Amino acid sequence: MRAVLALALVACQRTEPTPPVVGSGSSLNVVLVGCAPAGERPRVAKPHVRKDGDLGDVPMIPGGWFPYAPLGTGDDDRAEPVAVRAKAALAAQLGDLDLCLTGKTGSVSIMIDVAKNGAITPRVGGVGHRPTEQCVANVVKTLKISPAEIPVDIECGLSAGAAGPFRVTVDGGYRVAEITREQITIDGKPQDLKGVAPNLLDTYLVVADPDVDAADLARLLRWVGEAPAVLVAVRADGGPPVFVGMAPDRRRGTVKEPRLGVYVADQQLQACAGSQRGMASLLEPKRVDAMLGTALAACSDCDDVVEVGVGGNHTAKQLVGATSGVRRAGRDPVLSIGSRCAL
Repeated sequence: MRAVLALALVACQRTEPTPPVVGSGSSLNVVLVGCAPAGERPRVAKPHVRKDGDLGDVPMIPGGWFPYAPLGTGDDDRAEPVAVRAKAALAAQLGDLDLCLTGKTGSVSIMIDVAKNGAITPRVGGVGHRPTEQCVANVVKTLKISPAEIPVDIECGLSAGAAGPFRVTVDGGYRVAEITREQITIDGKPQDLKGVAPNLLDTYLVVADPDVDAADLARLLRWVGEAPAVLVAVRADGGPPVFVGMAPDRRRGTVKEPRLGVYVADQQLQACAGSQRGMASLLEPKRVDAMLGTALAACSDCDDVVEVGVGGNHTAKQLVGATSGVRRAGRDPVLSIGSRCAL
């Protein structure tokens, strides 16, 4: 099971919690929250399979940062000791990490691929500032971590000052699709969503203005859904876009495990799990928390993923509230086209 993202801070302790490690390399303290085996990107059933431009189901390694293993987590039993060693190695470098994050606040996600020979490949995100994330990556590259007999992916979390939602670096190696109420662009070029989306071998970052209609966002997500990975973020005042979640991508297959679904309609967050139904206003986070807790308790065999439907009577901004509620419940949100619920 992947580490829980609580309040958008990577809470990576899978066993008994231990005190966080605090750095003091600058005027800003950095807290090492922990490390754990990284999880596979959540998968949702494809809404349809398009024949034109269909790239098949051959595994592709997506580029750019996202808080999951690129292709899967491997063997957790063998990855767990590597995560423990990674935490110790990072703790020894907190002074340098603190300096990298001088003047920055928020949550930092460090994804570390540890090869069988001990070679380290980091992907750093969450700050929304490329030089800062590159500085952290350069520190991580110097770590000495004893490997496992298989390649493993580890996720580690830092908190710089006050923890906050993950922010996405727009120039972080993605194919960027931006959507406003007026137009859609990919890498700055206007698009009409006709034909096949360009550059479907690259990871897509979809950045939506807060007031974008969900139906328009859903159409864009369908259009880029053959990319190897699709991130969705919403623009925010005074900072980089806020990471909402992963959207459907080119991977095939059905979801076999029972799963809680949520959907936004008219400021109401609706939930369903089997016969269980619930509803709460997004304007009342405590009621949202109680409603999701009840729904999850009624589905004890549900997996750790909650599907958040896109395309109803809501805007992109409300997806931030919906996915934040899911993370507060200790579950992992993934965006789907439409709703699993028929409320």
